[in-house]
Amino acid sequence: MAGTLSDVLPSVCSAFGIAGPNPLGLSVQRDVVLLLIDGLGSELLARHAADAPTLAARVSDTLDAGFPATTATSLSSLAIGAPCAAHGIVGYSFGVPDEHGRRLFNSLRWTIDGASGPDARESHPPTELQRRHSKLETLAAAGAEIHYVVPAYQEKSGLTRAAFRARGELHPASHIEDVRGGVLDVARHDSPDRRFAYAYVGQLDAAGHIHGPGHPNG
Repeated sequence: MAGTLSDVLPSVCSAFGIAGPNPLGLSVQRDVVLLLIDGLGSELLARHAADAPTLAARVSDTLDAGFPATTATSLSSLAIGAPCAAHGIVGYSFGVPDEHGRRLFNSLRWTIDGASGPDARESHPPTELQRRHSKLETLAAAGAEIHYVVPAYQEKSGLTRAAFRARGELHPASHIEDVRGGVLDVARHDSPDRRFAYAYVGQLDAAGHIHGPGHPNG
């Protein structure tokens, strides 16, 4: 199946009965859980299938992440349903206008003057720097319950506020066991309301940054 990361949530919206394209041809019985394992691409999974046999055995299609395939850009493209040329989060860091000229902005940490610089949520408000609505807002407006199974710090991060935007119930999850528990909490319900859960696992990406590609721990 040909497609990109930005096709995922438009397809979910369509499968939920919201008018719009369904480029991935998704169909949904009731709820959707979207699990993002940061740093895990199809090529890495294929090379190390023995380390993740259950996941590797269930691959049916692959998607292009888009360029640049850095976390802040990719998460924004996923949540907004558009490539970086449309949403403007064009990289891990990039120049933004400032009263003193242009300054280096870090979109992952939402800081100015580099990754360890001052918090920029006040000087560069997330919903003003990135003004497009997210597909999670579309789902919420259509009556879907929104749930986040993510590390607690992400709830109020600048990137979350810029890209995901929609209010939802937080299920704090710093470790894989927490993610599993949070997803099960979302899935086990008798409510007629439909639910969408976004779950995030970041340990693989962190290990890759610390140890480098190809390392046994990375």
